[in-house]
Amino acid sequence: MQFPTTNAPTFFSPDEVALFYNFMDHYAEGAYFVVFDDGELIGCGGVFLNHRTGEAGLSWGMIHAQVHNKGIEKFFTNYRIALLKNRYPGKTYKIETSQHTFQFYHNRGFVTTGIILNGFGEGMDKYTMELKG
Repeated sequence: MQFPTTNAPTFFSPDEVALFYNFMDHYAEGAYFVVFDDGELIGCGGVFLNHRTGEAGLSWGMIHAQVHNKGIEKFFTNYRIALLKNRYPGKTYKIETSQHTFQFYHNRGFVTTGIILNGFGEGMDKYTMELKG
């Protein structure tokens, strides 16, 4: 799966690419999805429930850079939010994103609850956001 690198360094720190592959190798189970267009892998993303903390949210969502701004991001994210609400009703849903994409999630109802400058790496701020279920 090579396409995550099309989103680095703009939307993901280059250091995060290795974290993504580690996530895919060890933690992506059950509710992680891929998006294909005419046989080409163009996106992926998941939902999670942390049984220890009770937190639910969106995980590692991305769309290939060549197909940004075609509505795929909105459709896929709205699908995952609806899935969260269906599977884990009444929870507060969480996402960690950057200064480059926080507005996208804000437009879907997420509220910023914290910002860590350079939280994902040099020049890549970490925005923690929540959506009430």
